[in-house]
Amino acid sequence: MAQTDPQAAAAAAATPTTTPAMPAMPTMPTDDAAIAALTALLGGRDAVSILDLGGGTGVYAVPLARLGHRVDVLDQSPDALATLRRRAQSAGVDHLVHGQVADLDALDGPLAGRRDDVVLCHRVLEYVEDPLATLRAAAALLAPGGWMSVIAANRDGAVLSRIVSGRLGEAARIAAGDDAQGKSGRRFEIGQLEGLMAAAELQIDSARGLGLASELSPAEASTAEIKAVHEATCRRPALRDVSPFVHLIVRPAP
Repeated sequence: MAQTDPQAAAAAAATPTTTPAMPAMPTMPTDDAAIAALTALLGGRDAVSILDLGGGTGVYAVPLARLGHRVDVLDQSPDALATLRRRAQSAGVDHLVHGQVADLDALDGPLAGRRDDVVLCHRVLEYVEDPLATLRAAAALLAPGGWMSVIAANRDGAVLSRIVSGRLGEAARIAAGDDAQGKSGRRFEIGQLEGLMAAAELQIDSARGLGLASELSPAEASTAEIKAVHEATCRRPALRDVSPFVHLIVRPAP
């Protein structure tokens, strides 16, 4: 990843602003790729405690619970959590999955003293008022030896997808940062994400791109073909850094 000034990048990304309400995200190929990565990281481990921030519909919680892990989900949407309950019941893991309505801009209060082995922060930084404060609060919830999975929208990836689809005016606006508080919430540059992690005293263990193959593949491409391209490209820096989303595995810096 490109080098940047961590303090400047974090300040630019973390300035508190009014952001759109976080939507309930549908299942996408990017979710499947992220679940596969998490499954590999958790493979062979005994059951762990997982806290899923903003994961109300259960896209991540239910597959991870099917591996035997306990997953607590915090989300601001009661409707999303209702979907979570139905999914968990249908999958037979409702005894392992629990949802709670919570304000993701105020994690310190209701979660004081809690510690989890894994914290998921997927598509959250785009919508919270202060991304840096949320990262710090999430990191404080990690048990010793724990780690966090962060997925965030990538500005350069959004620009590339608009160019490829011929939406040049939209590409120019996104590249210029004019979309910063648009319907999709914030998008981050790679350097901003690096800066946020550094400011939150989190070290990056791994970084993958998500969504490049599924976003740019022709409609007739098969799921297997898209998966093969993803696995071949997600860690290549030049392609990772222009993917629609970036997936980071981070842990508290020593």
